[in-house]
Amino acid sequence: TGVSDAAGTSFAIDSAAASASGIVEEDDAASPPPPEPVLVGIGDAPTVQESGDDGNTILAFPLTASNSFTGTVTVSYSAGGASGLTAQVSFANGTATLPVAVPNDDVDTGPTTVDVTLTGVSDAAGTSFAIDSAAASASGIVEEDDAASPPPPPPPPPSDMTALEVFQSVGAETPDTAQPGVVGSAVLKVTPNASNVQISNYGNNSFTLQNIGAKRISAVFIDVTGALYPDVVFDLDGSGGDHVFKPWNFNSGQAAAGGVSTSEYQEYWLPVHDANDLNPLFDDVGDSGLGSDGGFRGAVLKFTTSVGNGFEKGETVGFSGDLDSNSLAGFLQQTVSNNSIPPWDAGGVSGAEMIGSKITILFTDGTTATGHLVSDKSQGGAHALVTQAPAAGAATMSVNGFGPGEVGSYGGDLPDIVVGGPAGSTILVTMTKGIQPVKNTVADVGSIVDQRVALLDFPANNAVEFQTIQITLGANETSRNISNLFDYNNNPNNYVFDGNTKLPLGFVASVVNPGTGLGTGPVSKPVYLVNDGLAVGESSLTAMNLFAEMDLANNGEEASLEDDTFVFDFNEPSPYDDAVL
Repeated sequence: TGVSDAAGTSFAIDSAAASASGIVEEDDAASPPPPEPVLVGIGDAPTVQESGDDGNTILAFPLTASNSFTGTVTVSYSAGGASGLTAQVSFANGTATLPVAVPNDDVDTGPTTVDVTLTGVSDAAGTSFAIDSAAASASGIVEEDDAASPPPPPPPPPSDMTALEVFQSVGAETPDTAQPGVVGSAVLKVTPNASNVQISNYGNNSFTLQNIGAKRISAVFIDVTGALYPDVVFDLDGSGGDHVFKPWNFNSGQAAAGGVSTSEYQEYWLPVHDANDLNPLFDDVGDSGLGSDGGFRGAVLKFTTSVGNGFEKGETVGFSGDLDSNSLAGFLQQTVSNNSIPPWDAGGVSGAEMIGSKITILFTDGTTATGHLVSDKSQGGAHALVTQAPAAGAATMSVNGFGPGEVGSYGGDLPDIVVGGPAGSTILVTMTKGIQPVKNTVADVGSIVDQRVALLDFPANNAVEFQTIQITLGANETSRNISNLFDYNNNPNNYVFDGNTKLPLGFVASVVNPGTGLGTGPVSKPVYLVNDGLAVGESSLTAMNLFAEMDLANNGEEASLEDDTFVFDFNEPSPYDDAVL
């Protein structure tokens, strides 16, 4: 900026070279930069199954550390809602495992998901660590090892509920208002026109219901309590009959008619057995493992008007389920059918075996109609008219002097059958021959089923034959004897086996429409006859009977031996014609 000396010389700064610079080189080494922190991250743990009912199940969360870090550190973390947790882990070449304990239990709580978040890492050597923000949290799942506890079963419905109570219980819809003069009607068919007496209604669409009336149908209830074969039940779960079963539900026409799936309401009603008073023959007996105390007498289906405008005139629905003989409860299907006499599908139930069952229909106006299944004159089919039209009257019958609902006997003489009804009415009479074909010795099934069947008024669990007679009474006729119209000594449906002419018999009668064959009144309660040891037409007459007759009545005129043949010639008043033995 200036120059001077002591001699007073004049100086000036060269403006072009007034400034300059210089460098002093450092003779000390530079300090290194601070090291980058080791980044630590966490990944999801592999899913594991709970390891018992007490103690803990361990989830192993994988950890990573940058720069292939090796050493033991303290990891701080939160897990499952708990914070401030720590664990010592050892890294080797940048990998380690964080174990997290999950408490076990003895109930089914479903899969347990545990979320873990890293909050800090430190070691004794003072290494700098940082949490990888992109891998700070992870989760792991512990699968449940306990079986789900089944919901408690609903209490069984009362065995004496009415159809109206069932309709109310399932929430059947009645949005319409009843109108005078409007009649609701429907036709139910079960395995119709079946020539095979062994046919089963297990197959899809074995039941069909057609609305033929002027009202929409809200629900239908089928009650087999009064069936010709009293062993018939609906089998919910394999405990009411043999082990094979299927859901009671729609097979066709459901959408158009607004059918409501049975998964949305209770479909079976009127339980057969009282759990508080169970017959030992039905108490956990058999080889199916499904129980033997099940079975219901009633089943319901319902419809809604919010789909397809409901079940209207002209529409038909098809449905099916599983009906079984309750005497087979608890046994495998092959156990009851193998070695049967005659060879038989013992578990199948036909529509014909359901003859007499009561059908109740609820219409959407809150009114009801009832009808009963009658034979369709085939070996396996039945149908019912369910209508609000006036009934045409009831049929009456007696067999060997026994009336509807009574049990009698037959043998030797032709059964005496008298039927009656309103003058001019057409009456359908059905006679069935029943069998108990189960003879297998596996699981003692033959003996057990025999004992169960013996409890029934009609000691049979399968039909081997149906015979139907239709008569029309005269204008002034209200009863008729039809004793000679049935065949008792044939091989029923061509089945040949010992005792096939001495089988239990069942009889029912009903007034029917002569054109359609549908019942127009109730079906009579069955009259059952058991055989007394003689086939119809078979005589118990023996030589000893004849000698006793001669001695007691003192009216034998002559007895002589001719070629080893005894010839007896009786005078009046002997009850016997001349006989040769």
